[in-house]
Amino acid sequence: MNIKDATKHIKNTITAYLEKEENGEFTIPVNKQRPIFLYGPPGIGKTAVMEQIAKEMKIGIVSYSMTHHTRQSALGLPFIKTRTFGGVEYDVSEFTMSEILSDVYSYIERTGHKQGILFLDEINCVSETLAPSMLRFLQYKTFGSHAVPDGWVIVAAGNPPEYNKSVKEYDIATLDRIQKIEIQSDYDVWRDYAVNEKVHPSIITYLDAKPTDFYIIENTPDGKQFVTARGWEDLSRLMYSFEKKDIEIDAEFISQYIQVPTVAMDFSDFYKTFKRMSEMCSPKDVLNGTIDESFKEKLNNAGIEEKLGFINLLSNSINEELENCIEKNAEIKEAVKFLKGNEIMTLSKEDAVKVLSNSASLKILSEMKAVLEKEELSVKEIVEKELKKQIEELKSAVATSQKMLSNGSRFIYEALGESPELKIFSSNITRNDCSAQFLIGFGCDEFSEITKTKKSDEALLSELNNLL
Repeated sequence: MNIKDATKHIKNTITAYLEKEENGEFTIPVNKQRPIFLYGPPGIGKTAVMEQIAKEMKIGIVSYSMTHHTRQSALGLPFIKTRTFGGVEYDVSEFTMSEILSDVYSYIERTGHKQGILFLDEINCVSETLAPSMLRFLQYKTFGSHAVPDGWVIVAAGNPPEYNKSVKEYDIATLDRIQKIEIQSDYDVWRDYAVNEKVHPSIITYLDAKPTDFYIIENTPDGKQFVTARGWEDLSRLMYSFEKKDIEIDAEFISQYIQVPTVAMDFSDFYKTFKRMSEMCSPKDVLNGTIDESFKEKLNNAGIEEKLGFINLLSNSINEELENCIEKNAEIKEAVKFLKGNEIMTLSKEDAVKVLSNSASLKILSEMKAVLEKEELSVKEIVEKELKKQIEELKSAVATSQKMLSNGSRFIYEALGESPELKIFSSNITRNDCSAQFLIGFGCDEFSEITKTKKSDEALLSELNNLL
């Protein structure tokens, strides 16, 4: 199963596990909720997908690597407690709360998330002394006398033994208590994730041309050599940082993450070509409509890798602009929800300032609080004035982004026509989550016409006009 299919299956399972009857009891009893076990090669994205699922489902997540735990830290420390049985006192052994469960309860207290995922990575690498306790934990969701909080689902992950010498094969008794999902690498699925996560466009372009270099694990006379999804993503982050500081990105640096020498060298050579193309024409010039017209011909005559490189670079820049609009829209909606929920317009200035002090994480409300403390206008006048200003700023940003998207679409069409490269450009935009939301909510006629994609009904613009 690839990561995309696994994600869908996990979300469906968690939804079923969290479903309750009218009497408040779980539809599937907790002791019948099998922990989910993601089983697959390292660096494939198991941890990342769980964080993504928690974010999408708006539930909590607490992660642990089980290789770092002893029996004492996982199970808890023993202590003597006096108990009475049949009128006679006895000293009995009990255990303090597990560090793992303690962290879950602390997370609930800190965030308010009463539902979530307890993610235990490398669970099939636990020590021999901890293994029996883990078997009980998988079945009964308890460490000692302490249970996982209701509403928290256990998801575990592990690698097959050929990738990790510490792995212990599970017996039938254990396998019969878990829901095992075997995951395999799949570049096409990872590419969608990479576009959303803004993985460096040079990496996406290189792997588009050489997808077999996406994931490799092999034994050689010189030892194990490997390339993983994690390696590409971690390399991407440092590449962005190095580029900002004008630090050279060479084969020696790349090989620290891409540990198959031939792949590291191939990507290094490709990156030099990619960089030359990006320096020849800035995506910002295209998006702002200040492009040198001669570059259209140069792009048309370029090799396929250079064309794809520039298209990925351009769509990456557009996605960033559209994402800013979607984030701004979400922040305004959250601010309005907070203001209405606290009936802010009915409060005195002093009380309104106190209420807004509890929402400093939202920049809009923080700015509103500062205005309330300075201006003489009423609370109602200030709130309406500030929200109107924010909405106008968003509308301006949307209009600018629509213009950029139009400029980018028109440039690619005029340079390359109705080509496979135009389809890739369109796919990079429509398969990015935030950009897709932008197109559905705000629309861009020229992009829709050029790429032959569905036009928007401008739902978000209508929503903006009715926020108050």
